[in-house]
Amino acid sequence: HGTNEDIKIFSPKTGKEKMAGEIGTYFTTNINEAGGFGKNIIEARLDKNTKIKQIYDNGKPDKYIAEELFSAKNEGYDAVEIVGRDIQRGKKYILQSAKKEIEELGPKVDKLADEFINGKITQKEYENSKEFLRYQELINEIRPNHFVVFNTTKIKTKSQLTEIWNKANKNNADDALINEAKKYKSAEEFVKAQGTPVY
Repeated sequence: HGTNEDIKIFSPKTGKEKMAGEIGTYFTTNINEAGGFGKNIIEARLDKNTKIKQIYDNGKPDKYIAEELFSAKNEGYDAVEIVGRDIQRGKKYILQSAKKEIEELGPKVDKLADEFINGKITQKEYENSKEFLRYQELINEIRPNHFVVFNTTKIKTKSQLTEIWNKANKNNADDALINEAKKYKSAEEFVKAQGTPVY
């Protein structure tokens, strides 16, 4: 989550929002893009039990995405994951560099795909090839997933999770997340186990 504010905990929204930009708290899987929204990039994790509706961007106009967001919130989802949304902000040179590398890798990945289709390599060899893996990484860089979180109790900042781990290793608290934190050797290990980082 990129912001110019100093956020320690994400506050809940009021539920009276009329605009899609104010319906929830926005996150992305791309740290570069998060930086385009503010100088402070806050790493956070969604609770493993978050009820998430997945929608696909597929170049839909923003008004359709907004309708899907409102619909998901009304259906009782905690969050929406927008898959494959074109990058909105961030450092242009990083985006341009990624696009250039995609263009260079494209023919190599196509050749590997042909080899797979013609039985010259296995699916595993294709999917584990350095070219294919890098290509997928770059695609995710220019079309990262976005999360709109309606229920901010389902998201914890890295600093909150670290604090929970520290508490878990100091006392005998009963909180479920604190008890889970006790299973890990370090705060960093506990934070990583909480799921995919979003910014």
